[in-house]
Amino acid sequence: MDEMQELLAQAGNDSNFVKLLNACKTDKAARFNLNGLFETQKYYLVAALAKQGKRTLAILLDSEFAVQTWQAGLATYWPADKLITFQPRTINYGTVDSVSQEDSWQQIASLNALLQVKAKKEQVIILVNGQALFDPILPPSALKDLALNLEVGQTISPTDLAKELVKLGFKQVSLPSVAGEFAKRGDIIDLITTDTYSRDLGLRLSFFDIEIDQIKYYQLANARACEQLNSCQILPVKSLCLQETDWQSLYKRLETELASYKRKVQILRKLEKAKATSIQQLEKQIELLNSDIAKISERVYFPSLEAYLPLIYKEDNNFFAYLEQLKAVLLVDELISVTKSMAAYGKQLALDSAIWLEQGKSIPLKIEQMHSSDEILALLNKQTQLVNLACFQTANNGFAEAETLSISGREAESLKIGEKNKTLIDKIANLESYRAEQYQFYAFAPTEAQAKDLQTYLSESAEITWIVKVAELKQGFNYPAARIMLFGQNELLQKWQIKKQGHLTKKNRTQMIDFFNDLHEGDCVVHEIHGIGLYRGIKTVETAGVKSDYLYIEYAGSDVLYLPMSAVDQLQKYIGSKDTAPRLSHFGGHDWEKLKERSRAKIRELATNLLDLYAKRRQIKGFSFPKFESAEQAFSASFPYVETNDQLQAWADVEQDMASSIVMDRIICGDVGFGKTEVAFRACFKAILAGKQVAFIAPTTVLVEQHYENFLERVKEWPINVGLLSRFSPPLQEKRVLKELTSGDCQIVFGTHRLLSKDVKFHDIGLLVVDEEQRFGVDHKEQLKERYPSVDVLTLSATPIPRTLHMALSGIRSISTLQEAPLDRKPVKTYVLEYDAELIKAAILREKARGGQVFYLHNNIKTIYKKQAELQAMLPQLKIAVAHGKLNETELETEIFNFVNQESDVLLCTTIIESGIDMPNVNTLIITNADQLGLAQLYQLKGRVGRSNRQAYAYITYQPDRILTEEARKRIKAIAEFTELGSGLKIALQDLEVRGAGNLIGAEQHGQIAAVGYDMYCRMLDEELQLAKQRQAEKIRDLQVTDTSSEQTQSQRKLLDAKNELDEANQAYLNSHKCQINLKLNAYIERELVSLESERIELYRRISQLKSYFDYVDLSDEIIDRFGNLSPNIENLLDIAYVRSALTKLGVSELNSLPRRLELKFKANRPLDMQKLSKLLNDDKLKRDLHFLASEPPMLEIVVAKQLSERERLRLLKNLLVRTLEHA
Repeated sequence: MDEMQELLAQAGNDSNFVKLLNACKTDKAARFNLNGLFETQKYYLVAALAKQGKRTLAILLDSEFAVQTWQAGLATYWPADKLITFQPRTINYGTVDSVSQEDSWQQIASLNALLQVKAKKEQVIILVNGQALFDPILPPSALKDLALNLEVGQTISPTDLAKELVKLGFKQVSLPSVAGEFAKRGDIIDLITTDTYSRDLGLRLSFFDIEIDQIKYYQLANARACEQLNSCQILPVKSLCLQETDWQSLYKRLETELASYKRKVQILRKLEKAKATSIQQLEKQIELLNSDIAKISERVYFPSLEAYLPLIYKEDNNFFAYLEQLKAVLLVDELISVTKSMAAYGKQLALDSAIWLEQGKSIPLKIEQMHSSDEILALLNKQTQLVNLACFQTANNGFAEAETLSISGREAESLKIGEKNKTLIDKIANLESYRAEQYQFYAFAPTEAQAKDLQTYLSESAEITWIVKVAELKQGFNYPAARIMLFGQNELLQKWQIKKQGHLTKKNRTQMIDFFNDLHEGDCVVHEIHGIGLYRGIKTVETAGVKSDYLYIEYAGSDVLYLPMSAVDQLQKYIGSKDTAPRLSHFGGHDWEKLKERSRAKIRELATNLLDLYAKRRQIKGFSFPKFESAEQAFSASFPYVETNDQLQAWADVEQDMASSIVMDRIICGDVGFGKTEVAFRACFKAILAGKQVAFIAPTTVLVEQHYENFLERVKEWPINVGLLSRFSPPLQEKRVLKELTSGDCQIVFGTHRLLSKDVKFHDIGLLVVDEEQRFGVDHKEQLKERYPSVDVLTLSATPIPRTLHMALSGIRSISTLQEAPLDRKPVKTYVLEYDAELIKAAILREKARGGQVFYLHNNIKTIYKKQAELQAMLPQLKIAVAHGKLNETELETEIFNFVNQESDVLLCTTIIESGIDMPNVNTLIITNADQLGLAQLYQLKGRVGRSNRQAYAYITYQPDRILTEEARKRIKAIAEFTELGSGLKIALQDLEVRGAGNLIGAEQHGQIAAVGYDMYCRMLDEELQLAKQRQAEKIRDLQVTDTSSEQTQSQRKLLDAKNELDEANQAYLNSHKCQINLKLNAYIERELVSLESERIELYRRISQLKSYFDYVDLSDEIIDRFGNLSPNIENLLDIAYVRSALTKLGVSELNSLPRRLELKFKANRPLDMQKLSKLLNDDKLKRDLHFLASEPPMLEIVVAKQLSERERLRLLKNLLVRTLEHA
């Protein structure tokens, strides 16, 4: 028996617990009301009951917050993989165009987990949000039948599987990117399930005829297979999946309903007293019903279809059916709270329903399918075994005709020193009376190291035996009848914060996407030599019987370029300014070269300045901060969340920089709420421990105040004097802080650019933290550099930094990126709908009722105050603030400051919504006229809410009388349907990254990006940085070579110069020229194999960039894995790409196939690599057939048999190159 099991067994000392346990071990009807429980004792009791009773328990709770609290509480005693949560989903009863899918997926996954529990005869604990009981759900038998179980060797054709996936709600696409999508390519099906999507994976099934040959996971980031499986299970991605008979019966039922509505209208028209509004309401409902019937007749799923679920599944369409199958014991946490909560929720649903019906946005038939609170409570009372858990016995807080058991608990004794001037020995002496009663004492620490420290700490009392366990327990309890006392964070000396548990959110895959993806006809592209043109698609051209694909590019003046796919790496999608379209280049003209040269000159200047700055900073002697391990660990442990991997890496980077004697200059990039500030706080704390002062500068007073309050809270138990200098600081406070900074009594100060004033003087500053660097002007930045040249600088930025720019600048400026979202970040529930004042009013009041605030986006300054008056009339009890770009700085800051401090309820604003400030209390966003905003804008705005562990809501609306373009409709629906970034969103976000590039390198350089395109800019920057480094290295070499008279030194110098000359010549040649391959071979990617054009282009690009035989094998394997096989045409394409790369490195400019030989022409006037050439000529297999001709240009001939086909000749050459050069 392990220690945790032993602890849970202690409950058996309580006779009332034993009575409850024995009743739960049987299937007989039993009801108990448990009273006297201490709140945290409940988690222990439930875990003990589940463990010893070997029964599945379901806990009915009053809210989502209660589910989270229980989840954290049970984690101490119960394994996470045996804990299932059941939360409500969003059901569309009205005319909402689109809703978030994630909660439906989670609900299906939870229900399926319960079916697995029954099949495996396991015991679990289920945490049930009472609101989820209102949802009509698939009966257990239906879900079991729908779940698709597949295994290797099973007989099913790819076509039949595709049909089954469609039945489960999957959508067939060219390239799956989110859950619920699949692609069929020949004998391969790729799909993304709700389960795999949460782990950044997809499922790949390969077939041999009509048999499943392989099942693999593949990575969504790169489509590469990563794990082989023997079997898999595919669950529905919709809460209602219909078979043909279901479609037919639903169609008949709605036809009957429609006839009934029409009869009512006829009757009302004959009545003189009939109200016109009643007839109009019915006519709207008939219109809705007709629309639903039309879609059902076409077998089309639509957002509100699942409202009809109870018409298809009339029995067992509720959660209790699952509990019945599991024979679960149902426990209710405070029955009175649960019933009140469910009644309120039911009332709200009824009010919403009445509004929908009144406005003609729903039909009675849908509303009638809802489960009511009375119906749910009736089902609750029918359960065989019911237990109510209550802290206090009060009226209505218990089941009727239930046996009452008293299982009392109370607060554990406190062992914290510093309270009431008692020492630890004094406090432990208070436990003597419990020891006499044979109590067992358990103390909990989060980590092994802390448990060891705790054991040492508690051993001061030799009288008491302590059991120290490694687990997170926030608050302990005293359980007298069981004779145990548990001590957690609240009772012990160390203030270990219980870190909130959750599942790692996937890394943002936008960083892995290439700007060349998602290329569409009409997009601007950039060619290295010919400049900016318009992409017009792929054309397959046949010349002399040989087929090849070409990119068709149109230039200014209707000039046209057919670019062979072998040169596709010379082309990139244009990413630059979104405000204005770029000017098209003239084909063959000199404008593009001039433009490139102007940009290159600016880029060269930037590269030189960056390197000079970097070199100067490295020469300045900085302070090497020592490590204070225990204190730093204690500070880190007080962070109330689990750090992401990116956060830990960023902190490791900063820690290493601070330990070095070289001055730190690091920038940390990451979205708001991704943990930049925590990394900065740890740096601040480290500096303070070393006796240095810290200046923390932020651009706005609101942000400064926020940082100040948060840091103050983190160090309240440490003797650290924290100062604040901002616009809102009283004069006396400001005077005191300035004095303390000069004397050294103030260790850290938070402030705006006020800190740059001349009267701010530090005694010994060691660290400067600059938040939102891009918000400071050039002058401010120059002041910082001049005033603090030898101080470590840590800069925080919320702008995303593109991967390619990051790579180009690596080694020049130290950059850490936070791309991993924090734990417990919930997807924002999103609704797309016509603007409806009543619905918006209800949404705002709902947020207010739970103590939250609302962003109301109205992106029109001219009418924003009119909208304020409209909202104020609709919501007189709320305070509505206004923020927009035409307010002066003080007015804008005051409005936002008041809103952050919850002095207003709704912030009516334009797109100026503050991006740098963390507002976790704002969890409802309303956007009007969403069709006028771009996809990236919508995504960024949606990201302003949902920054805490509370559920956030976004209502994306458009005007009812506005006819949306197809593009606008798709854009706003995409935002609702996919909380995680799909491929379209990934592309839309690139303009944000380009802005980030401008922020990092300056506005002037941003202009160069707009001129030549982002990718061309990055290439040029990378080239110029390498050249600048080379120039610096040459200067250093010149300084080192001082004795020029020495023959040995001169000889070394000549050799070095010769080698550099050869390297430069080689690099220049490789940059400017690739070997021309003249073989008559079909070499292209068939549309039948890769149907998506952008995917085909991307594959061409990757093939053209092959650098080695390893790349060749790797890419060949990937194509086989993803597309099923290598056709002869693709094999030719790969072989040609490898041969071209190898020959180019060798210095060959042209390969020709002649009647009896292959001819390799070397570049004229170019030094030959004799070492490689010698290896080639001495090949064991072809030595006799290889002839080198010292002509002009030099040539290499390979004698081949006349009957060898072009294909065989290519293979012969490829194999020769692999044998002789690959390991040269």
